[in-house]
Amino acid sequence: MQKYSFFLILWRDLLIRGDRHALKMAWFRGLRVGSRFSLKSKMYALLAELELTRGDHEALTKVANILLDGCDSPHGYYYLAQSQFLCGDYHACRQSLLFFLQRKPNHPDAVYLLVNAYELLDKREAAWNSLEQLALVSRRLKTWLVMANLVRTAEDYDRLVENWRRAQKTGQAPLFHKDVNEYIANGALRSGNYEEARKIWRETLLGLASAKDGFSKLKPAKVNYSTGRAEAALIALRRVLLDAGIQMFLVSGTLLGCVREGRLLGHDKDIDVGIWEDVPQDLLLSSLRTSGLFYIQASRSPEIIRIKHVNGVAIDVFYHYREEGDCWHGG
Repeated sequence: MQKYSFFLILWRDLLIRGDRHALKMAWFRGLRVGSRFSLKSKMYALLAELELTRGDHEALTKVANILLDGCDSPHGYYYLAQSQFLCGDYHACRQSLLFFLQRKPNHPDAVYLLVNAYELLDKREAAWNSLEQLALVSRRLKTWLVMANLVRTAEDYDRLVENWRRAQKTGQAPLFHKDVNEYIANGALRSGNYEEARKIWRETLLGLASAKDGFSKLKPAKVNYSTGRAEAALIALRRVLLDAGIQMFLVSGTLLGCVREGRLLGHDKDIDVGIWEDVPQDLLLSSLRTSGLFYIQASRSPEIIRIKHVNGVAIDVFYHYREEGDCWHGG
């Protein structure tokens, strides 16, 4: 078993880097991946999460191998899969996840990652089957978000709704939940069924209005953003795009903060950048998918590429179009 100084890493992150938020988030993610860890395994899972947040894949691989060989924990496969996915090796990612799921069946986060890998390997039926099996045994609401993101056609939407209704009957999905309703409505949008999406939104509003304190209990979603992490994410994106020969520029609130205050806005929720219309989308996506630093999020518009840095900061990349004396961006 390779030696890895746990306390040295904690000292660096907590005292030197001062990133208590990263430590806190890594701890909760590590517990979610394996709530029944031994104490030793929990400590190494925490290290794996910290290295994942930094995008240090050499260190992440070392910790994953310690979990496998030194702790006899299958969660080493999960962290290997995360690294392989971020670096664009989807075949290896799939294999690592299948090894993991043999010992930890229906683990939600592993299934979600496997679904993403299947999509990129053009194995959509396998992606659907994996989520449908999970929906039978898990009550995680994110399952419906991931399934809705699979929708491309009217048949896909019908399949989503069928699974949703079945899960409601068996108690695996709530009869009414604002977030789940929104996911289903987004599935309708992806299939082009705009009237169905409007119907679901109307039903959601009526449900909230009829519930006691329905609207007053609505809270804005928590945003994983700080100026320090946002700066790190922006610098990382600039480096990746420069290496690919892609020009990037700041737009919207990100540009406003830098011009008006000389820094990123502290109360912002994401980063907005622009690229020109002549950038091939395949080049952009392949650069991001093999960078080891970014997840690509679902988007309904080809004009926007939504990505998330490994530290959790969201970035919107807008295509911009030039006309004589003017330019505009998609949305």
